[in-house]
Amino acid sequence: MKYLKKYIKETLGIELKIKTPSKKELGKLPLYLRNNINIGEILGREILFVFNSGLTPDQYKKQSEVIEKATQKPVVFILENIAAYNRKRLIQKKVGFVVPGKQMFIPGLFIDFKEYKNKQIKKTELLSPAAQCLLFYFLLGNKIAGFNFNEVAKRLNYGNMTITRASNALAQLGLCEIEGGKGKKLVFTKSKEQVWNDAQGYLINPISKEVFTDDNCNYDSFYKTGINALAHYTAIAATNKNYYAISYDTSKKIFKKKKIKLVDSPDARITLQVWKYDPGILASGNVVDPLSLFLILKDSGNERVQGELQKLIERLW
Repeated sequence: MKYLKKYIKETLGIELKIKTPSKKELGKLPLYLRNNINIGEILGREILFVFNSGLTPDQYKKQSEVIEKATQKPVVFILENIAAYNRKRLIQKKVGFVVPGKQMFIPGLFIDFKEYKNKQIKKTELLSPAAQCLLFYFLLGNKIAGFNFNEVAKRLNYGNMTITRASNALAQLGLCEIEGGKGKKLVFTKSKEQVWNDAQGYLINPISKEVFTDDNCNYDSFYKTGINALAHYTAIAATNKNYYAISYDTSKKIFKKKKIKLVDSPDARITLQVWKYDPGILASGNVVDPLSLFLILKDSGNERVQGELQKLIERLW
């Protein structure tokens, strides 16, 4: 267990807390599946860690389905070692597993870390706002292949040096490649889903700070976010509480000219989220993009929200 905790700490930067399932929880399972099961929490979700080795991928798949149906919790098998071709089959079958020190695949949380060789994710390895914005611009289907850095900078309204640094950061993490001499270009050889999975652990919450107001916020540079943005993309119901995302530059203009009166209460009618990158670059109309929205809501304890977020991401690929 200590190796699992160490690996989770090194890859996700969180302390994994483990507890034993209650008799009531174990009672939901067939007798042959009640041994070697522990409950852990990752990114706000309870996970069932099952220690069971020597099975075929099909057998792991069947066991995970039985356990998940009985408990309504994602299942992750802890494996000491497994052949590469069997790891590939488990991934194809969307069976969660962890080989401590080598690989972690948890499809319910969109996590796929491959062969990190105990490389620790440090704060300096998190993506900069510009790098994340550039990455999401590609993942959301915008064409940047074939464009040099200067052209990409114009499209995203960043400086040339900022895009150069952002591109280098993505390449260093293996999320893309850089080709060319003077006219360097980004090249993505993996599928968008694979790039998204590989980026987990490097992504940042786009929110820099939140402020509150009861004033009307009918501005073009305000973008719907939070649960009401999720309601735009999914079947979840909207709420009376409104959240809007704005860029840092917009916040300076609005607050300096006092166009909006701020109040010191999170119970205000409207919450304004000042983002680390301009939400308008990635927005769909007046609604924030689904990838940034996922990062904002992924730690919600609401199971309905978690379910709709998963559907939202899966539909993108």
